[in-house]
Amino acid sequence: MKLGICIVFYGKSEESFNKLSKVIRSVEAQTYLPKTVILIVNNAVELGIHAKNIHKKLNLNTNKVLIKIIDNENNGYSGGNNKGLNILFKKYNADMVLILNPDVELDRHYLEEIDLKNDTDCIKSGFEMHSKNEVKLLSIIPFKINAKILNSMNYLQGSNIILSKSVYFKIIKKHGYFFKNYFMYFEDTDLFYRLRVDGFCFFKKNKAKFKHRNMTNKNENYKKYRILYSIRNSYFYVIENFSKAKMKDKIKFIFYLFYFNLIKVLLLSVLEPEFRKSFISGLNPLIKSIINHQTGRIKEFE
Repeated sequence: MKLGICIVFYGKSEESFNKLSKVIRSVEAQTYLPKTVILIVNNAVELGIHAKNIHKKLNLNTNKVLIKIIDNENNGYSGGNNKGLNILFKKYNADMVLILNPDVELDRHYLEEIDLKNDTDCIKSGFEMHSKNEVKLLSIIPFKINAKILNSMNYLQGSNIILSKSVYFKIIKKHGYFFKNYFMYFEDTDLFYRLRVDGFCFFKKNKAKFKHRNMTNKNENYKKYRILYSIRNSYFYVIENFSKAKMKDKIKFIFYLFYFNLIKVLLLSVLEPEFRKSFISGLNPLIKSIINHQTGRIKEFE
């Protein structure tokens, strides 16, 4: 059994490097660790961060796993993971690949509980553990509704996905894996919807636990482009899949448009006046991108 782990990295702050370091340490601390290759796809070249900088910052000297870092043009989560998966399955001949966000920490029993040797025809994910404050937040009605709909659609989080070589090649033969058009946000939602329609098997392993420690980025511009990409991509997601969907899924698609486009923007606009100003400045490129069906990265969002 050979395991590949793909981590797409983008950042230059001390926090981003510390979180990436914790991901790697959480892999090294596993109670079960097969022969493992960690591939870090560095999308931060445009920020002046190169593979050698990451090696130096993280002091990556370990004999528990093989760590490789490649510099990559920033083409988002989808493009970075597509490249990483291709390298791990083809160049390093991995039997299974685990996709991890650079701010995820695995419970020390994760690989033991995810059961790498069984269910190799299914795509799997672990169970995200939340802090007490996050649990309180998730109990708010809109989030409860969102969770129910996501669960009913058999949604897996893009921050934590594991799949076998055979499943990967079946997917890319028909779907090409993640669509680059999204750049960031909704690429995983879109993929898993298409896979469910085609009858692919995927599920969560509740005993394989992980923590997703989101970056504490307070930058209003970051919040703006995160929302702008989410709005644009939720629209494309619905347009791409709506005509082929069953009626119950069409209702869910409409929910996505209203939840992500209306509720989130209204809440943030009321709670954060600075976000409101920043968001208004991005409305013009957002409307243009939707009207012109402009995909990929939108520099004006950032």
